[in-house]
Amino acid sequence: MTAFALAKERLGLKLRKKRSLWLVGEDRASFEAAAPLIAAAAERYERMRIVLSGPPALRVWLAERFPDAVAHAAPYPFLAAARRFLAHGSFRSILALDGVALPPALIKAVALEGMALLALRTRAAAPPARPEVARAAEAQLSLAEGVDAALDEIRPFLARDHKKRRKKNGLSPSNVVLGWSRRPLVSRLIAWRVERIADIADLARRLGRPQTILCLGNGPSSEDPRLDDVAYDALFRVNQSWRARGRFVDPAVLFTGNRQVMEDFEGVIFGLQTNHAEIRLAKGRILAAKGGSTRFFRVDEITDPIGAHSWGAFRPSNGAAMVATAVALKPKKLVIAGIDLFRHPEGAYPGDSATPNAFVTAHDADAELGFLLSLLDGFDGELLILSNVLREALDHHRATARLPEPAAGR
Repeated sequence: MTAFALAKERLGLKLRKKRSLWLVGEDRASFEAAAPLIAAAAERYERMRIVLSGPPALRVWLAERFPDAVAHAAPYPFLAAARRFLAHGSFRSILALDGVALPPALIKAVALEGMALLALRTRAAAPPARPEVARAAEAQLSLAEGVDAALDEIRPFLARDHKKRRKKNGLSPSNVVLGWSRRPLVSRLIAWRVERIADIADLARRLGRPQTILCLGNGPSSEDPRLDDVAYDALFRVNQSWRARGRFVDPAVLFTGNRQVMEDFEGVIFGLQTNHAEIRLAKGRILAAKGGSTRFFRVDEITDPIGAHSWGAFRPSNGAAMVATAVALKPKKLVIAGIDLFRHPEGAYPGDSATPNAFVTAHDADAELGFLLSLLDGFDGELLILSNVLREALDHHRATARLPEPAAGR
């Protein structure tokens, strides 16, 4: 590897942004002892990349021993370089194996980026975490408890939204944009570029008070041919993986947090869930050279069930936010397809055999399903669900709820 290529790698510039788990060790024995955890993590979290860093002498061995992981140089031991590396890598957690030494700048960078530093003891004979690592670690784990137990402990950290925990100066551009855009006067001044929809009544008015809403997720059932016969007043969609297929491409509301999606669409109302997504939209639209006003609302602010549900360490997907918004609008008829919860036999997305059929680590299938069942069970209008997975789960939920209580003493 050339010096220039190594420099790019140590800045994280060769890492495509993807949710990742990073393991850092200093000897072959630690990585070998962690091998069962690495394999189990890859199997359990199919859509997460695993990155391994050790001394340069281990680079070739790591690549050969763990061909499904990414052997990668550690960042430069300077704060700015370490933060850039972590941001590019999109690491959800950093596992420090045994007594590995971490530069102070890296430890500080992990905290500033809102990521989780975890200390992992791979075996009884291994040296414990160094004092500076142990002090900074949010948890100290041991493989003596078993691989599954260790992964269970790691899981909440993988799910956490580190962007919410990222340390920012109160006068950072993002905080300034968010704070000022919410002031009434500023909000009116920038409405020609970005306009906030304040409540569900305002959203209903802008949509023409739709009586039939079609909610299409991105699962295979979103291509169900029966949809061609469905008449609707408003179409709700998620992100834009469906766009190239040319069906149902005129959403009234688009649920996303993705910068590229927000840049690519004009004339839709965006449903957002986080401050980070709102900042992305505001900065992009206010500074854009062209385009008219973009309207958006915060799902977490105008629909009560999203905030009231017990998500634990996880957070709702855009699909769940879409259904919650549709239910809150109280249409006479709600049609749902494409919400397959990554349990459809044809895979994650229509015609896509490459993407693992699993949620990303931020979401949990059981939490997602429980939320959707509680929403739909309370919906008073006509409900047509073309996702077999969701429909069968709702039928089972309702049938179970009707079962008589067992007699006392039995």
